[in-house]
Amino acid sequence: VPLGLVDVPLHKGAAFQFYDAQGLAEFAGIETLRYQTVIYEPDTLLLCNPDTGNCVPDNIPGGDAFVKFRDATLHTYLEDYIYTSDLQNRTITSSPVKSVNYEGSDKVVVTTEANAVYEANNVIVAVPATVIRDGDIDFTPGLPAVFNTLDSVVVSPGVRIFLEFSEKFYDDYFEIGSTIYVNAMIGQDSTKHVLTNIGVGNPWFNLDNQQIYDAAIADLDAIYSGRASATVKQHYIQNWSKE
Repeated sequence: VPLGLVDVPLHKGAAFQFYDAQGLAEFAGIETLRYQTVIYEPDTLLLCNPDTGNCVPDNIPGGDAFVKFRDATLHTYLEDYIYTSDLQNRTITSSPVKSVNYEGSDKVVVTTEANAVYEANNVIVAVPATVIRDGDIDFTPGLPAVFNTLDSVVVSPGVRIFLEFSEKFYDDYFEIGSTIYVNAMIGQDSTKHVLTNIGVGNPWFNLDNQQIYDAAIADLDAIYSGRASATVKQHYIQNWSKE
């Protein structure tokens, strides 16, 4: 997230909170992570109706214990423990692949849209399901018939918005329509007031950034009596559906 918006590390990805820090440490092959963590365990989610302006509590049985880093982000974790500098130096980015030829038994041939050719004994293809479904990569021979089932896969769109306000007038955990909002500064050493949303399955993905901002402010104004538009300072939007 742009440093002008916040003064602490905040992750702009769809997943900015998780359930088990120890699991991340084990995945990295270490005993413990060097980051400080914040545990947030809400027992109530407010369900808000922008048409009426009313909210009702929805009890969460047992609560959901969310964990997030206080002094880092998931991006920091990946760079420190998984996607290290050695791996980064051997990684080619901004080179979309247009074809993968695995015909024959010698080498797999990968060709990019810029017609750069790479050969390897084995190739792991890890791309969004939509890339396979839409035929963006040409495979020779074609993929097995089981991949035809991707036509029925529904991929949830993703949009994240960060809104900074001059005061905290909102609740920590609430839902308006199908958008769940979370106080982004819970447990952070900051005097700023930043609200964000859980970024998967959001109905805004077909809108442009101005329309997303307007929709969020309108919803918040309906619930909090116009205080969103009166106190908003700046915002940041990440819309993966437009990439």
